[in-house]
Amino acid sequence: MGRRLSNRFVTALLFAAAIIGTNGAQAAIGVDIRVASPLSQSTDSIPYIASLSDCSSLKQISIAAGTTSETVPAAELARTVSRPLGCYLQFAGTGDGRFNPSVTAEFVDGTTQTHTESFQIENNAPVLDWQNVAIQGAGNGQALIVQATAEDDTDISYVTFSAVGLKASDLRAVGGVISEVIARGQAFANTEGSVQVYPDANGQRIYSLAIPMRLSLDAASIAHDGVVLLDAEAVDASGNRVARSRIAFTGADVVEEATAMSVAPSRIVFNNMLQSATIIPSVQFQFRGLTPLPGSGTGVTYTSSHPDMVGITPSGQVYPLAETAGQDVTIRVSYPGVQDVVIPVTVDLTKRLVGLELNGVIVGESFVLPRLNAPISLPAILGVFDDGTRAEVSTQLKMTYSLPDSANGILSIDSRGSLTASSIIPDSVPIPLTVSLVADSSVAGAFNIAAEDALPEVNLTVPASAQVGDVLSIVAEATDDVRVAEVRFLLNGTVLGRKTNAPYQLDLDIPEQLANQSLVLQAMAIDSAGHNVMSSEHTVKVQAKANPT
Repeated sequence: MGRRLSNRFVTALLFAAAIIGTNGAQAAIGVDIRVASPLSQSTDSIPYIASLSDCSSLKQISIAAGTTSETVPAAELARTVSRPLGCYLQFAGTGDGRFNPSVTAEFVDGTTQTHTESFQIENNAPVLDWQNVAIQGAGNGQALIVQATAEDDTDISYVTFSAVGLKASDLRAVGGVISEVIARGQAFANTEGSVQVYPDANGQRIYSLAIPMRLSLDAASIAHDGVVLLDAEAVDASGNRVARSRIAFTGADVVEEATAMSVAPSRIVFNNMLQSATIIPSVQFQFRGLTPLPGSGTGVTYTSSHPDMVGITPSGQVYPLAETAGQDVTIRVSYPGVQDVVIPVTVDLTKRLVGLELNGVIVGESFVLPRLNAPISLPAILGVFDDGTRAEVSTQLKMTYSLPDSANGILSIDSRGSLTASSIIPDSVPIPLTVSLVADSSVAGAFNIAAEDALPEVNLTVPASAQVGDVLSIVAEATDDVRVAEVRFLLNGTVLGRKTNAPYQLDLDIPEQLANQSLVLQAMAIDSAGHNVMSSEHTVKVQAKANPT
């Protein structure tokens, strides 16, 4: 997440974005301004990218952002690969008005169109939901279409999609091992990593990606055999992120097996008749993996062994009715196709909570946040009772969280117990966090919090083959918890080019000299701290140009 501004600025909610006007007969075109890297109040220069949907009648554009002011002829703008008529410009906003960039497009007929956006640094994650999955086209022209909706308080920078389309019959043949099906080349569609989709216009809600099908499917396979594994992530202007995963079926009668189930908490202890606890089951599915199924209507059922002592609602809410008095009282959690899970429940009004601990964290050691600028949930909080027993109390007792003044601007925590660090916190000098019960502040725990700067992440997307005379588009997706400083593209181990701003794409002409060769491509991401990570290798086979007689 981006660093906080003053409270007055953050609450000022400037998320105004408007097309101010279009002069004359030229039809309005889609214009969007997005940040090229997460916003930071400590940075005097903010990199932006202005995208225009149709530049066919454009004469020039003028940029204004704080002290930045420039006019660029249309011929000097970069063309957008995904839109034949689109173009974009990278620029930087400087000075006091750098958060309020403006673009004025002037067309060859003399008309103009002005677009202004206002950005602010905020800590709210975007909202991301799945919209649609479909197969369109026929024969060799089939494409897998995935859609999601993304919205934000200020601005969506981009949405990434990762999709793999597989036949359920192929998965079953290898026991559900997805990697083995992909290794055999049996995926009918595969993004081979994540693909970024940028907004075409300000306020855009729906983001789509068309993935060319490697293997065409007939109507029967689409109806009965298609499984699509999907991941999406939305990133806003402040670097806040939200991710969603799902499994979609191209037909109505593809069946996915459930293989195991786990529940939290694993044990419940009540020492007050007004307490309650929520059971959250997670089911391990054949294709989508471990999936939480909280609430009612998910297929999970709950049964109390002693309903006169402990009650349970259809949504998994447990509440005490009488002391268990040493009896073996349990809640049985069931889901079709997997083994039941039994949770022991104790109602003992003589027990007294005396302290709190973090599950899995040794007392005196630090809980280390693995990355910066992203919310990290605390481990389950265990209640320590006066008889030495422990039980998870996170879902049944309300907690309050307290950080010292020295944590301001470095570490924050929300009401749900998610911590966000904006800079490295050494384990040798941790920040103390105090967690206490809302109902009884004397029941508390003090925990040390440290934070690390995560390594950057980078994925490379290139075609499996190319032909002499083609232009090979090499696309890298690079992310970091602070900032990506540079992405390097390597060909056979030698640096081919560098990019310092997204989109990280390099176009490579394929000359005759490379005919019948295999090109080994990689990308290296370097973050603002100098850490670097290499992508996996991708081999592109170059085919000689066809020379028919």
